[in-house]
Amino acid sequence: MHEETHVPFQSVYVVTVSDPVKSGDVVQYTVNTTERSNGSEFTVTRLYDDFDYLQHCLLTENPQHGIIVSILTTDMPTGGGLQ
Repeated sequence: MHEETHVPFQSVYVVTVSDPVKSGDVVQYTVNTTERSNGSEFTVTRLYDDFDYLQHCLLTENPQHGIIVSILTTDMPTGGGLQ
């Protein structure tokens, strides 16, 4: 009988959200994306509202079973960044 080897899921990208900067009512974050296969890195800045819109789209426009969408917080992270 053929024995199957279970390979745990590993994402294609590593995404880190860090360096929150608040200016008035606007919060801006640095988003760094690294591709696991070749180490390519991309860095962009995004506003809190961008994450809010993305969450809205994921939950209402095209809901997919099995995708976990974190609750957004308006609190400023204290050091380290988010992954």
